[in-house]
Amino acid sequence: MKTKKPPVEEKELGERLLGGTMPRSLARFTKSFLRLPQLNEIYRRAESRIHEPGDDETIFEAILETLGSRLEVSEQDLARIPREGPLLVVANHPLGGLDGLALMSLITRGRQDCKLLANSILDRFEAFQPWVFSVDVLGEENAWRKNAFALKEAARWMRNGGCLAAFPAGQVSNWRWSTRCVSDRAWNPAVASLAKLTNATVTPVFFEGRNSAWFQGAGFVHPRLRTLLLGRELWNCRGTAVRARVGDPIPASQVRNFANVEELNDHLRLRVEALRGTAKQPVRKIEERTFEALAKNPPREDIAREIKNLPEDAELARKGDFVIYSTQASNIPNVMCEIGILREVTFRDVGEGTGKSIDLDSFDEYYHQLFAWDEKAKQVVGGYRLAVVDEVLREKGRKGLYVPSLFSVRKSFYKGMGSAVELGRSFIRPEYQRKFALLGLLWQGIGEFLNRRPDCCVLYGPVSISADYAPVSRNLMVRFLRRKEWSPKLAKSARAKHPFRGSNLPIALKRWLRDEGRSIAEVSAVVSSVEPDGKGVPVLVKHYLKLNGSFVSFSVDPDFENSLDGLIVVDMRDMSDAHLGRYFGEEGMNRMIRARAIRNLEQNKQQERTK
Repeated sequence: MKTKKPPVEEKELGERLLGGTMPRSLARFTKSFLRLPQLNEIYRRAESRIHEPGDDETIFEAILETLGSRLEVSEQDLARIPREGPLLVVANHPLGGLDGLALMSLITRGRQDCKLLANSILDRFEAFQPWVFSVDVLGEENAWRKNAFALKEAARWMRNGGCLAAFPAGQVSNWRWSTRCVSDRAWNPAVASLAKLTNATVTPVFFEGRNSAWFQGAGFVHPRLRTLLLGRELWNCRGTAVRARVGDPIPASQVRNFANVEELNDHLRLRVEALRGTAKQPVRKIEERTFEALAKNPPREDIAREIKNLPEDAELARKGDFVIYSTQASNIPNVMCEIGILREVTFRDVGEGTGKSIDLDSFDEYYHQLFAWDEKAKQVVGGYRLAVVDEVLREKGRKGLYVPSLFSVRKSFYKGMGSAVELGRSFIRPEYQRKFALLGLLWQGIGEFLNRRPDCCVLYGPVSISADYAPVSRNLMVRFLRRKEWSPKLAKSARAKHPFRGSNLPIALKRWLRDEGRSIAEVSAVVSSVEPDGKGVPVLVKHYLKLNGSFVSFSVDPDFENSLDGLIVVDMRDMSDAHLGRYFGEEGMNRMIRARAIRNLEQNKQQERTK
C-alpha cells in the first residue's frame, strides 16, 4: 500500500521560505526542528474530519479542534459581523497561523461566503483552496503580477456580495525598534482600496497574543528565518486559546467619506489597534465589599405631600409634566430617601455606586437639593446637589465641601475661580434617560439657581467615568481631555488623592491623538467601537465640554466602585450665548455677557501691566 504524499514537502517549503536551494543538512533541520511532519499530520486528520458524512465543519475549525486550540469571542462580538452584503474584515497579525485559522473560524460562524487573502503556500493544501485568494508575500519572481490578479479576483468577489478577510500587514507581527514593542509592520493600502472599490462595509478584528522570543530573535538574523519558524510557532500553540475582539462595523457610507486610500488605511488600523487590551482586567479594590439590598422606597403619597408643601420660590423651572425644585434636605425627608435610593440604583447600573442600601452622606444635610419631579407619574426622576462655595467655606471651611474628599485642593483653587457653585451627584432615573430634554430642563433649573445668586459665575465638580469601561477606553478619554480640554493654571492647585494610572495606549492611538483636529465626538466613536455594549464618552462629559468646561484633575474613587472622577470647571462667562440663553433666560444671559466683558477688560489690563 502506497503512503500518501504529504501536502507539503519539508525540503521544498524550506527552500521557498529561504529563497534558495537548501543543503541536505538544513533539510534535516527543517524536518526535525520546524515540526512540518507533525503539521502535515494535523492537516491530514483535520481534512478527514471535514469529509465525514453530516459534518459541516470548515477546515479552519477542524484544524483548531485537532490542535486542541479554541477561539474565544463573545456572542456580542460575533453579532457585530454583518451577515450579508460586501464586507471586508481586517485584523492584526500577531501569530501567523493560529490567527488566520481563528479569523476564518470566527467569520464562518455567521456567513459561509468568506475568503481569505492569504500566503500562496496555502495553495499546496487542497482543503484551503476554495477558501483563499493567494498572494505572494515573499516577493518571488512575477509576484506583483500574481498579487494583482488575486486582488482583482477579490474585488470581483466582494462586488458580488461576498466577504473578504485580510491581514493588511502582509507579514506576522514582530519586534520593531520604532515602536519598542511587537507590532504589525506598515499596512498595505491595497487592502483598504478594496473597500472603496467595492462599496463594502469594514469590520475590524483584534487578536491578542504574540509569538515566542525565539521567533522575534530570528528576525534580527534574517526576516526569512523568522518566517521559517511559523510552523513551529503554530505547533507550539497546541491546546491554547486565541482571544478575539470585534469592533463596530464601519459602514460603506463612512468608508466613502475618506479623501484617499491612505487616510482610510490609517483609520482601519486605528480601529483595530483600539481593540487592544479591551478584555476586562480586574481593578484593584482598596476594600472589597458586597452590595447591600436597596432601602425600601417611602410611600408615594408622603413624597407628593412634601413637594406640595414646598414654598413657591422652591420651583426653579417647569416644562410639560416636569418641574425642577430646589430646597434643603431637612424640608423633604421622604424625598431625600427616594433620591438616595435612585442615586444608588442609577450608579449601580453603570458599574458605580456606594454599595450601601442608600446613597446619602453628611454633605446632603446642608447642600441644596435640586431635583426633577414628574407631576403626572408622581415620582422623582433626576437631580443634582449644589453648594454655594462662599457660604460653605464661611460656615464649615474646605472640609465642608465634597470635592476635597477626592482631590487635594489649595486655597488658590477657589481664589482662581472666584465666586462658585459646586455641583455633583447628578442622576436621571434609568427609565427616563432617553428623555434627552430632561437634562436640559435640569440645567434650566441650575441656571435659575445661579440667577438668584448673581455673584456666582463658575460651576465646578466631579464627573465620573465608570470602571465598567475597558482600560483602553478610560485611558484614551483621559489622554484626550488632558491634551485638549485642560486648565493648566487651575490644575496646579488641585491634585488627585488617588491618581489615575492609565495603561500604555497602542502606538496607533497615541499617534492619532497627536492630531490637533481631534474632537470629543471622534474619541466617543472610537470608544463606542471597542466597548462591548457600544457606549461612548459619558453624556455628562460631552455636555460639560459643550459648555466650554475644562478639566483640572483625575482621581480614582475607591468608595464608588473605583470610578474615575474628572474635576471639571465651567465658567459661565465662557459659555456660548446660545447656551446662556437656553439655560439662564434672556436676563441671565445678559448678566453673564456683562460679566464676561468686565472680566476680559480686567485681564487685558493685567496683561498690559505685566508687559
